[in-house]
Amino acid sequence: GGDPAERILEHIVEAVVSMGDRYHFLLSLPESVDSASGDRTERQAELWEELAKRLKSEGIVAADVPDAWVSFAFSGLVYSIWSGVAGGYIARRDAPGLVTRTLLAGIGSNRPRSGEETV
Repeated sequence: GGDPAERILEHIVEAVVSMGDRYHFLLSLPESVDSASGDRTERQAELWEELAKRLKSEGIVAADVPDAWVSFAFSGLVYSIWSGVAGGYIARRDAPGLVTRTLLAGIGSNRPRSGEETV
């Protein structure tokens, strides 16, 4: 039950992006601080795997994309958006939409790449 997976993803993105001001500084802390969050990180990975499966079952994410890649891509985008907003390169209001768009659609256009045939 509940919301469709895409709406759940949008809520997660909005929440995580809004935490950027408070948590961006953690990226510069020593690894020892991170060791205390091992259990939490493992549970987050499990939750992402569940969400990835829902996104696939609803046709939002391609079935051949590994669940782990959905999680890694999201983590990379969150780091990037936090850095972009903190550095003044990305407007805070645009951040959630950019993360969701890039995660679900990528940044490429629908035009065929060189060497690809159109059918």
